[in-house]
Amino acid sequence: MSKPEILKVKVYRFDPSTDKEPYYQDYEVPFQFDKMKILDVIRYIQDEIDSTLSFTWDCRLWNCGLCGLTVNKRPGSACLVDVNNALKNGELLIEPLPHYKVVKDLVIDREVEVQQMKKVGIQYDRHNGEYSLDKIPEEMDPDQVAFFRDWYLACIDCLVCSASCPAFKDNYDFLGPHLCVRIAKYINHPTDQGDRAKQSSDAEVFKCVNCRRCDIVCPLELNISQKTMELLKEETIEEGFTPPSLRDFLENIFRCGNPWGFPPANRSNWAEGSPVEQFDAAKHTYLLFVGSTGSYDTRAQQVARSLSDLLNKAGVSFGILGEKEISDGNEVARIGEKGLFEELAMKNIETFKENKVTKIVTLSPHAYNTFKNEYPDFDGNYEVMHYSHLLKELISSGKLKLNNNQEGKITYHDSCFLGRYNSEYELPRDLLKAVPGLNLIEMERSKENSFCCGGGGGNFVTDLVGGKESPSNQRIREAYETGASILAVSCPICVTMFEDAIKNENLEGSIVVKDLSELLLESSS
Repeated sequence: MSKPEILKVKVYRFDPSTDKEPYYQDYEVPFQFDKMKILDVIRYIQDEIDSTLSFTWDCRLWNCGLCGLTVNKRPGSACLVDVNNALKNGELLIEPLPHYKVVKDLVIDREVEVQQMKKVGIQYDRHNGEYSLDKIPEEMDPDQVAFFRDWYLACIDCLVCSASCPAFKDNYDFLGPHLCVRIAKYINHPTDQGDRAKQSSDAEVFKCVNCRRCDIVCPLELNISQKTMELLKEETIEEGFTPPSLRDFLENIFRCGNPWGFPPANRSNWAEGSPVEQFDAAKHTYLLFVGSTGSYDTRAQQVARSLSDLLNKAGVSFGILGEKEISDGNEVARIGEKGLFEELAMKNIETFKENKVTKIVTLSPHAYNTFKNEYPDFDGNYEVMHYSHLLKELISSGKLKLNNNQEGKITYHDSCFLGRYNSEYELPRDLLKAVPGLNLIEMERSKENSFCCGGGGGNFVTDLVGGKESPSNQRIREAYETGASILAVSCPICVTMFEDAIKNENLEGSIVVKDLSELLLESSS
């Protein structure tokens, strides 16, 4: 792609002392050099075009954390965001970080973070304040000290992670990933004695939906979702601060193998009247792992039936476990209940072994993620596919033919666990492009910058992140604004979250949610 000589830049402007409403101002900035950063763009505007534009920066070494902003709806540090990578349709939209009060233009008020730290008590606490200069400091494990120094001291407080979080709001019910990193920092301090589990509970850490958007935007790639959010959740559960709805979620999985506590005997009811069979290694190549949502949720059951019909139509040899199937444990691990996750993993691995399972196709990206990335730690090694992988193979081999025209505008929502967790962005789009007549339109936030449906971390059951501005409501509005009449998804949890969001937003009849398997079944001959 040829580089533009002139950059078209639209910048958010707002001075609370003089402006009634924010507005946007257009600038033209010369493209000066190949590795030009957003910071260079803003400095050029300030120095050469408009000195009234307000913006904060200091070091240009991704160390001060002051230059956080949003470029084309993606939060980042201006000194690191490459112009070439940020351009969208040849243009740049530069805005302040969301969810923080704007002081002026691109400058946000950071004082609220300091006040929240004081309120929750996020500070180093050595022996509950009982520290004497006369006491010889205790010895510390060098490896633990090194981990603390190299990881938790690396955070530059740029606030980009919290600004990207779908569960973080201005009212601070959930303190967001940035302040959670602060709490985790002290948990990992070798001599800290603060009550970090209580602070994590006060921070409402379970409102984290494990979408990994914070990981994607973090300039230092700190793996916040695992090293902070899962760590704090685990600590909070161990100390008895689990919210009642989440406690019931985990208890139901422990007792019945699913988060609702439904009878295991009902797990294969969705397949009644269909030719779907119990898995038999002598007859079937693939185990179709349906998962709890596809097995029990009424709407998701339709997705399970569509997929099984497609596989049967293409002549795929597969079976299901029925009542032998239990939760894959992905949500349990993300919630931080590592002991229960290990128990589920070992039970599933034993079941797979007894049934001589070698190839697994999952309905849910959540199951795909944990089977692929976590079960090998327990010697559970299988050939694992999300169903979209198998459908692509069937279309490529000619076993599945898509001939029926499906006219209309469609937009696709990237599942967090297929996308950000496993970097699978193009394959679902390839499937949609293979359907005759569909016109694929991208949402403002897509692929690795996609917004979350809000169902992760058990929230599809617990609804800890609800309300008018829930992630699912925000996302369905974004889908509707594209002009598409269909929102395509590749995850049964996304289906259920968006079905509810359509009702919440009074958009029935204006946009519908369809799983990839449903769209392909409608088009197949």
